[in-house]
Amino acid sequence: MKRKIEFLALLLLPGLLFLNSCKNDEIVENVPKVVSLDVSPQTLTYGEELTVNAHLKDDAVSLYQAILTYSIGGQNVKLDTFKLSSSDQTVTDVFKLNLYRNAPDNAQLSVKVEVMNSEGGVDSLTVSNVLVKRPTFNNLYLQLENGNVLEMTKRITDANVFECAWVLSNDINIKVISNATTPQNGLIWGDVKGAFDLSDDGTVDFFNLVDPLIVPSKITFNILTFDLEFEGTTMDDGNMWIGMAKLSQETGIDPNTYPGITVMKGTGHFTKNGQVYFRGFPNSVDISKILNPDFFEMRDGKYYFTQETDDYVIRYDMSIGFLFVYPVDSNYPKGLYIAGWGFGPPVQPYTTVRSDYNFDDETLPPGVFYFMPKIADGVYATTIYLAVDTDDFIGFNFYYQKGWGDPGYGPDGKAEVTGAELAYSTNDAFPLSNGAIWRENIHDPKFTNGVYLLKIDFNKRELSATLKTAN
Repeated sequence: MKRKIEFLALLLLPGLLFLNSCKNDEIVENVPKVVSLDVSPQTLTYGEELTVNAHLKDDAVSLYQAILTYSIGGQNVKLDTFKLSSSDQTVTDVFKLNLYRNAPDNAQLSVKVEVMNSEGGVDSLTVSNVLVKRPTFNNLYLQLENGNVLEMTKRITDANVFECAWVLSNDINIKVISNATTPQNGLIWGDVKGAFDLSDDGTVDFFNLVDPLIVPSKITFNILTFDLEFEGTTMDDGNMWIGMAKLSQETGIDPNTYPGITVMKGTGHFTKNGQVYFRGFPNSVDISKILNPDFFEMRDGKYYFTQETDDYVIRYDMSIGFLFVYPVDSNYPKGLYIAGWGFGPPVQPYTTVRSDYNFDDETLPPGVFYFMPKIADGVYATTIYLAVDTDDFIGFNFYYQKGWGDPGYGPDGKAEVTGAELAYSTNDAFPLSNGAIWRENIHDPKFTNGVYLLKIDFNKRELSATLKTAN
């Protein structure tokens, strides 16, 4: 019996050895370990630095890579990657958490470290013990490109909004800064890749804030959303306004006949004595210098329309810097037209024209015929520059309508004012000839080049010419 047992044992021995050999040859996966993850401080304000120390280890093989992911409210705000080479390593990362658009206040910051060894084994650890607060400011400041700095105060009804009064241009280049004395030591918002945003490093261009459809009374900045805006009167149909956004460039003017002429045109409804807003013009344009004084006047820094309530055509000649205005229906009795030689708009540098008598808005610059608005029954007046031309010549006719065609809008169907309606002149320098002014070879000392107020009173059949500004 003993021999049988020994024989069976000898038979089973190779199998046992084989099984033992297989167990010893099994592949054991090597997994790295995040030993510790320390984050400090526990509370910080956007713009401050966070220090992270991650102790990583692998007892069998070398470490390969560590990834640190920072997130707030489930949104990743930064990811850093580190290459590793040893089997026991501490990774240190210093992260400046910049304020960003719509960054939450009293938010929980999570830091996750993932470590991978050289064989692909992975381990991770997350800590979420850091409280992040938004910075607070008593005031912010607008820094203008010209060097001026304006204080912005906190809005009483919304602590996120800072504001300052602004009634000048609606097209400016600015920054928002938190430190008025040394801007580089605070936060600076400006032009970041074409958008208004917070600079990461304090170097930022001025941002062009422009809104052609508003008359600003304030500039506001929202510290939460980073929205920088004008506040004021919106240029809608309830307001009278003239803006480049509402004007379109005329294309019918022959550039060979009139080189360098650019005319913008539009229409609008204007109310007598109503305030008019001008927006969207370049900063270099002084609005007070381009206005036709027959239609606009300034009172207390605001512009008002002085003619009768009606629909008007606006033609802005950018080449000379003058705004020509006349009613959509501009024929007599709403107005008269002047055409001839030696006149021009009352704007410097003064220029005169020689008219093309076809009165075509589509092919001619606005200055080659001049509108004379009605100011009372039978009375018409305009402010106009008059000067002898290179041939010592000045002369012009008055017309009841824009053009020669039928029907004629004047008395007895006339298109042109004649001596029957206009026979007398109160200024010896402007003698009338059949209702027109024609002077060749002017060397009359009574005549002076300059800006005149021309007035026709059909009730008296009288023309008056009053010199306002000599030139």
